[in-house]
Amino acid sequence: AEDLKLNPIATHATKDKDKDKDKGAAGVKSLVGTSAKEAKAKEASLAAKAKLIKQGRATILATIQQQVSQSHPAIQCAAIHGVALLAPRGSKEAIDCVAPAMDSPYAAVRAEAVDASSRLAPECDCDQAQEACTCGTQDEMVKLASLLQDGEAQVYQGASKAVDQMLVEVRDKTVKMEVMSELICAILPHEFRHVVYDA
Repeated sequence: AEDLKLNPIATHATKDKDKDKDKGAAGVKSLVGTSAKEAKAKEASLAAKAKLIKQGRATILATIQQQVSQSHPAIQCAAIHGVALLAPRGSKEAIDCVAPAMDSPYAAVRAEAVDASSRLAPECDCDQAQEACTCGTQDEMVKLASLLQDGEAQVYQGASKAVDQMLVEVRDKTVKMEVMSELICAILPHEFRHVVYDA
């Protein structure tokens, strides 16, 4: 202490050092705060995209489900295949939608319905009713959202109009059952396409 009193330069240097230390601590605190804000913003962005995807998928699915009862077997097959691709596993609505096709007079339609039912069967054995179970659904939506660039989720949301147009174009033509699902996937963002097939 005596040395510091006798040496005002040393005292000044010590004060400056303390100030630098405080500034450093504040800087670290600021960086941590910024990082947390960025993470929160990114999370909110993904949640927003996930919501768009969920809405878009539901819209497209509703459009396709209407075609399952079409009299043209090729369109029936394509629609059933589309339902199997886009509906979440365990969806009672989707399962009920394809079930009547199992009694179709056309072997190809029956086969497609059986395959779709198998794809749509729930994977988990949670206590919730099948239609209420959402195990993994939200995680899946966030996963899909993370693959989309800004603006691409909106493209997906509006895709049902393109699906409507495609149905008009193929309604009176003989098409293979894969064609409709190929066309549906073609209008989705490229990064998202393989996820639809893998789902």
